[in-house]
Amino acid sequence: MIRFGTGTYNVRDSEDVIPFKAAAVEASSPANTLTSTSSKSSAPSSSLKCIVTFLDDTEHEFDFHKHALGEELLEQVYDYLELVEKDFFGLQFICVVDVETAGSRMRWIDPKKSIKRQMMCPPYHLFFRVKFYVSNPSKLIEEYTRYQVYLQLRKDILEGKLPCTEQEAAILGSYAAQSELGDYSSDEHKENYLDKFHIVPHQNASLTRVIAQYHKHHTGQFPADAEYKFLEIAKTLPLYGFDLYEAKDNDNLDILVGVNCSGISIFKNDIILTSFPWAIIVKLSFKRKFFNVQMKEYDNGNSKDSVYAFNAISPPNCKMLWKSCIEHHTFFRLIAPPTAPQKSLFHLGSRFRYSGRTEYQSVEEMRRRAQGERNFNRNYSMTHHGKYKIDGGGKGLISKNECQASSSLSTTSNSDAFSATSAADFASRFSNQCRRLLPRRRAPSNFQQNIIRRRMNQISEINPVSALPDFIQQWLPKASSSFKLSQDMTIPENSCDNESHDECYFPAGGL
Repeated sequence: MIRFGTGTYNVRDSEDVIPFKAAAVEASSPANTLTSTSSKSSAPSSSLKCIVTFLDDTEHEFDFHKHALGEELLEQVYDYLELVEKDFFGLQFICVVDVETAGSRMRWIDPKKSIKRQMMCPPYHLFFRVKFYVSNPSKLIEEYTRYQVYLQLRKDILEGKLPCTEQEAAILGSYAAQSELGDYSSDEHKENYLDKFHIVPHQNASLTRVIAQYHKHHTGQFPADAEYKFLEIAKTLPLYGFDLYEAKDNDNLDILVGVNCSGISIFKNDIILTSFPWAIIVKLSFKRKFFNVQMKEYDNGNSKDSVYAFNAISPPNCKMLWKSCIEHHTFFRLIAPPTAPQKSLFHLGSRFRYSGRTEYQSVEEMRRRAQGERNFNRNYSMTHHGKYKIDGGGKGLISKNECQASSSLSTTSNSDAFSATSAADFASRFSNQCRRLLPRRRAPSNFQQNIIRRRMNQISEINPVSALPDFIQQWLPKASSSFKLSQDMTIPENSCDNESHDECYFPAGGL
């Protein structure tokens, strides 16, 4: 296999993916991979110990065999956190090979490659963090997932990666204080109760006083409400969701190239100079430190081709930027990931493609499952004695017997409502079968139409199982016939989370 530090990604061709074919390839590949790696684990080889630091600053050690792949570590981390909406997260590590290289940075673990091959040598220390920042927090179904994104944004703001104005910092800090300290109480919270509470780097006393004033106006908000408000404000920040890379333009001036869900943007002094949305980008290519963005713009029916080029600060940095563009475009833009190109003995350049699930697949799966909220512990940045204090660290989740330390907005699943819902679906399918049995060549008589209409009306009543014949009701569980159908438990299939309709998924064929 020959590579010369180059790579090309055709954006338009990737949007011609056929969803059902890609889903079939995706469904078949993990099983084959896991079976091949599980056979290696049975061999008595030396173990591999990986330490993972989570967003709440807790650590856990995972043991693997020396040939373990990155996806095995990822799955164990997701299982340890009991994280369902896992496609938005990943693991990062410091690459020891690029420590002396200009622009060296943390790399994402590749699920398809060996852990030992990627990290080279111990210690195998990784960091759990958000990889794809959701454009709208309402797309996240679970409160626990929103809490993890909240922790990541708190770190980004505190470390200076996500700059904000003093007014924005005061509002964000007030919601963070409400989430961690609960309602303001003059008896519990003295004058300097926020002295150790930091939301931005180099926080001054005046900003702390403003946060305390805003905190008083959030009385009655649960932690989940405050965190959701925090996410709603954080998503409006200029650098929210951007994966930034240092580069130089044609005039040899320092710029930042950012990649997010909307496309590629060029920054200078934290100000956007220009943006290239995915809709106009045709091809992305790199060669060593040289990066090209080929675009096709339409103006009054006339197309115009243009190329924007810049220099990355190092070849590894340029390749990481190219990979980040591929991952963000596939995750946010496509319905399903395209099929990986076939391997050949001789080929020029990298053939990297994103192999995980897309945002569309993750959101649709969560809507189908409609899983209820779970109880979990919140680990906070300071010790307090507020209304919503939760003692203990833990890995994130607690058992059902520890509900007194659970989230204030956590709810349990209503299995009765699900039973009634499934019974109503069965009754609806049975009525459709009755309609199909009617003769096709002549219209149904009034007597037959009245029977079907009576059956369909009975489905919408309180007891949906009564619409079924007696011999079918005997097959169903007796408990399902006494529950009322809850409309709140169902989610419309063609619902749109974004009221402004700024975003949509493109079907096969692209634009």
